[in-house]
Amino acid sequence: MSRNKYVLVDKFFHVCSNRILGISNDNDDPIRKIRPFIDKCNFKFSFCYPNPSEFITVDETMVKFQGRVRFLQYIQNKPVRYGIKLFLVCDSFNGYCLNSIVYTGKNTTTKLDSFSATDTVVIRLIEKYLNLGKTLFVDNYFTSKNLIKYLIKKKTYLVGTMKKNRIEKITQIKTPEKNNFSNYYNTDDNYIITVYNDKKVVYLANSKEVVTKIEKVNKFGEKKTVPSIIMLYNRFSRGVDISNRSTTIYRYPHRHLKWWKPLFFHYIQIIINNSFILSKEKGFVKCHKDYYMTIIRFLIGDGKKKINKTKMIHQMEYINIEKKSYGERLQCEICKKRTIFCCRACNLKFITPLCFVDCFNSYHNI
Repeated sequence: MSRNKYVLVDKFFHVCSNRILGISNDNDDPIRKIRPFIDKCNFKFSFCYPNPSEFITVDETMVKFQGRVRFLQYIQNKPVRYGIKLFLVCDSFNGYCLNSIVYTGKNTTTKLDSFSATDTVVIRLIEKYLNLGKTLFVDNYFTSKNLIKYLIKKKTYLVGTMKKNRIEKITQIKTPEKNNFSNYYNTDDNYIITVYNDKKVVYLANSKEVVTKIEKVNKFGEKKTVPSIIMLYNRFSRGVDISNRSTTIYRYPHRHLKWWKPLFFHYIQIIINNSFILSKEKGFVKCHKDYYMTIIRFLIGDGKKKINKTKMIHQMEYINIEKKSYGERLQCEICKKRTIFCCRACNLKFITPLCFVDCFNSYHNI
């Protein structure tokens, strides 16, 4: 495909028809332009992978975009600082994306009673996996007392770092000595707060298991006492990071002025990554790059141009790209205006000049 043809296809590319958007009543939805596609993706993600592992992760990610959109985010500590923020829930073992929510501001999701906005996002993401004995890993952005209590009622465990200002009776929690930890049991809500003094003091809430000591040898050969819950958190809290790493290896490189196009292609990459994980589990493929090449070869064919001699396809083509001036262009067969497009299938000896798109459709009775 030539560059000009790609630009033309990209110009008229849409995910959802404008007629459907005009009929629908979701005019207040900021992402109504791409909402049907995202809902379809989320449904297929969970449908194709109905039995994820025991450990799942909820975290946020960024889709790179620096144009104009009202829910554009800036996060300083992220590799992608400017962009559209997504909330993902992924399998902690392989990074399979199970569900997603696009952040659009305060009204991202319908807020639940007695829950904060971040708690509501977590509940909406994992509502299909409650009452199954799963263990959820989150960071200090999502961890809260109300969320832990709600998940315990739903037979779901939570392990996550916690901010110091979210802990009640903080005066009773004393900082342990260097490379040591201490546990504080909340008997009312059935969860444990572990305070671990490593390079900095870490507060970790846990409703899954009793914390024990583990002897660990670092790279310098020194023995270290580490709480078991820290080891568990470091191992299974990287589900979203694994998904981000897999989707950004072959990131879609083109820049767009329309905000929904980078978001669309990011979901395409998530779809490819999820399908790669399913294919890898069944033993069909082993390498991510080989899987991408398999998809590319399937889409473009074997490289040989196949010509249908019996019947040519009627499609728009350029008459001659070098004819840039208006006087050198040919007259359209319908409106008699100058045009740079034609249909070569209508007449094998001579080209048929036609305007894009109305004259082309009326000439072929479309």
